[in-house]
Amino acid sequence: MVKKNSSNSCCCSVFSGYNVFNVSVGWKNNGADGLKQLDGILSKGFTNKFYNISKKDQSNKPGVDEYRVGVSSDTPHWYIRDYLARVSSHYDIGAVEVHDLDECKANEAVCVYPALCSNTYGGYRCVCNGTADVDETLSCVIDRGKMSNTEVDLVLGLVLGIGIPLLLILLLAALACFCCRKKTVTGDLPHLVPDYMQEQYNPPPFNYSDPALHYMTHCSPRIIDDITPRQRLR
Repeated sequence: MVKKNSSNSCCCSVFSGYNVFNVSVGWKNNGADGLKQLDGILSKGFTNKFYNISKKDQSNKPGVDEYRVGVSSDTPHWYIRDYLARVSSHYDIGAVEVHDLDECKANEAVCVYPALCSNTYGGYRCVCNGTADVDETLSCVIDRGKMSNTEVDLVLGLVLGIGIPLLLILLLAALACFCCRKKTVTGDLPHLVPDYMQEQYNPPPFNYSDPALHYMTHCSPRIIDDITPRQRLR
């Protein structure tokens, strides 16, 4: 088995070197040794491209065996599929399917927490956050210095983004309350007009018995064109 090459970066560990595909084969002769037979078929068809093969213990489909096949990184899965389809009549192969293996969903990745598995074509990656690297055990190596700087930046951002605007709002609210309190009049309203002025402009009710308030009808002589009006007959 060829060892996978790995290259570490600040965010993830990338596995390269060869591709691993899932090959499902339905054999016409159930008594044959499928693993040995498929190993011989791929060895002849992919000289220096075929690396290893293993059989999965349990298959998702009845009557079909599943295998893990490792080939060179420049060999796509459809190369294997087309080759096996062409030689199927010579090796008692009834059905064949080849597709990329998702090691993350199949729980076949070796990433160690807190590293996360990310599937790639023919392989997978162990991914960490921006403040960690992946070590030889495929686990994240956290840089405490970077983490402390990140925490300081986070606190500073919260203070500048939330604390200062909130303080300004509180100051404006206090100033508005102070101004409103100065303009508000409390207690009884003072008399704007003295009492004697109020009595003068607001006299008591009329005394209707006062003769001066009675209107007397009367007539007066008129002189029109030197004519003296006649005396009224009694």
